[in-house]
Amino acid sequence: MSSKWVFLFEELDKVQEKAGGQWDTVRGLLGGKGANLAEMTRIGLPVPPGFTATTEACLAYLERGQGFINEVIDEEKEAMKRVEEQTGKKFGDPKNP
Repeated sequence: MSSKWVFLFEELDKVQEKAGGQWDTVRGLLGGKGANLAEMTRIGLPVPPGFTATTEACLAYLERGQGFINEVIDEEKEAMKRVEEQTGKKFGDPKNP
């Protein structure tokens, strides 16, 4: 699987694939909150749409001296667009935030 830095809550299956199917590895990749929000989404609890940047993205940011990786920024922008589509709202829109 190619590098992926950002996962929507609904993409837990992709995270599990990347993590080798082990829950501890999923939690290590998404962090505890991210993994649990994705799991709650999967089992049908009412969780608003969202996404999580992986711990790999955070570590890469720190390794670069707090420098962002363009691919991470691009994936976050795409995830934001997906959340906007899912909610019918737009980030930064004063009329429908």
